[in-house]
Amino acid sequence: MNRNYLPILKAREGELKALSQLYTSTKGSLTPLIDIPRKDLDKENGNATKNLESHLVKVGNKIRLAWGNKLPFFVDLHDIDLTERLSDGTHPMNYLMEHLRRLGLNAIPTTDLERDENYNLALAREINKGHKDCLIRIYEEDMINIHESYTELSNLFKMLNLTPENIHVLLDFRSILGRKPYEIASIAIDIINELPNAKNWRSLTIAASGMPQTLSEFVKPGERGVIKRSEFETFKIVMSNGNKLKRTPDYGDYTIVHPVHLPIKPKAMNFAPSIRYTTSDEWVILRGISAKKHPEKMKQYYALSEELIQHNEFQGSDFCYGDREITRISNSIGSPGTLKIWVSIGCNHHLTYVVRQLIASDFSH
Repeated sequence: MNRNYLPILKAREGELKALSQLYTSTKGSLTPLIDIPRKDLDKENGNATKNLESHLVKVGNKIRLAWGNKLPFFVDLHDIDLTERLSDGTHPMNYLMEHLRRLGLNAIPTTDLERDENYNLALAREINKGHKDCLIRIYEEDMINIHESYTELSNLFKMLNLTPENIHVLLDFRSILGRKPYEIASIAIDIINELPNAKNWRSLTIAASGMPQTLSEFVKPGERGVIKRSEFETFKIVMSNGNKLKRTPDYGDYTIVHPVHLPIKPKAMNFAPSIRYTTSDEWVILRGISAKKHPEKMKQYYALSEELIQHNEFQGSDFCYGDREITRISNSIGSPGTLKIWVSIGCNHHLTYVVRQLIASDFSH
């Protein structure tokens, strides 16, 4: 059974490269939500506007190279300072969408229940220009008083002049690390069944992340371990209750990273090379020793990769770009890779694995 997969990624080098290296058959089974990362703007020197314009243009260009022109994707400015304006007073939402439109990209804008009126007015302008679809992220805090949130949703629809048939709904639980999947599943089931017009939404997706922000509390440097994919376990529980659901949801996740990205400055960090490899219900984690302390530094990836390809869950070099790179590095051929490269390797494998897993899975049991 074909199911659409909604991975949530930052528009950063590693994750965009993972997208760019997907096989065509895999790309057609997913619709990514690409979050535009914030960029430090030099307000003191009066360059904030110029930097924001440059940042949005560069990110848009990188998305085009990674994803191409034809396939749809969702885009969000969740992490951008939305009080900023461009040099002519244009809202960042309108500036970004106009740039993506000029590039010929099939971008679907995103909002949530906490965006200010200016943001949603900017979104309404995009809808009036022909962007008839829109993604609405509903966070867990919005689910606490869901009836109040329904009123906010209704008001938002009126402002945007949208019908349910044009709305994609994302129930975004973000990090669920340390929580019980059945509790999250229970919340999701209740919300799906209380959503008005649930059958009429263009799409409905549940997304969450079980990946920790840092690996150290789960797997120490130099050790091996596993981390449960609790977001996938949650989804399986929801789907096993399919006969109780008003609408069958699609699956979403944050791939192999935590929803909140920590600033990565390897030179200033006690960075230990590590591999995150997605399997059916877990991530296999292999960690090296701090690159500052180990004589092999980043070359530790040669041995880590060699160890991984012996794992019974390794999919083989033909599976995807990520597995092909792991095989190459296991043979000590070429560069062992950088932190960003290993994000792309792990993320590319994850995206491919999840697409195939969703196609093959029978969630009725």
